[in-house]
Amino acid sequence: MWLVSFTYALLLSTIPVIAMQTNDRHVMVFWASTPVGVRFLDQGKPNAWRGLVPLRSTRDEVERVLGAPTNSSHPHYFYDTEKEKVTVRYSADTCNRGSGADWDVPVNTVLTITVTPKAELLIKDLQLDLQNYARSEIAHPRGLVLYVSQEEGIGIESKLEDGCEVVMSVTYQPTTKDKELRCRNSKAAKG
Repeated sequence: MWLVSFTYALLLSTIPVIAMQTNDRHVMVFWASTPVGVRFLDQGKPNAWRGLVPLRSTRDEVERVLGAPTNSSHPHYFYDTEKEKVTVRYSADTCNRGSGADWDVPVNTVLTITVTPKAELLIKDLQLDLQNYARSEIAHPRGLVLYVSQEEGIGIESKLEDGCEVVMSVTYQPTTKDKELRCRNSKAAKG
């Protein structure tokens, strides 16, 4: 799972911005006890999850929503809820210190939120307009499928099982509109 998540994060940070037509619909995912397992709400931020937004929310805000982390491997912190496992990556440094930070945000600001459902959830149950997402099948590990909307700041990792795509995780990350918060000297800003 960690290799897959690392590969996914690496892909997200190195894929050039994909030009695609999207509508202005903003999606917020809640794992809930609905017939399809998920509800979608139109919100002001497409990459928000439970009111937490990458590059805007802080570690204190996350812990008010999710409680204390169950484990950590700096800058990643792990949280466990009844219906999902959540990994939050926080900023560890600022642009001003010349540390190679990618985002000009204070220390302990949320960079990404990765939500892994505990119960099986199918891609089709997400009720997303998948035309707004770039789809990539990864050769290794076999059966891995990624859906990415850099514009909306959402990435979905799934695996092919018996002809169905099962959601492994949903990652909320900065959107293309957040580029003004990129550190000038970060690798991503240079190219």
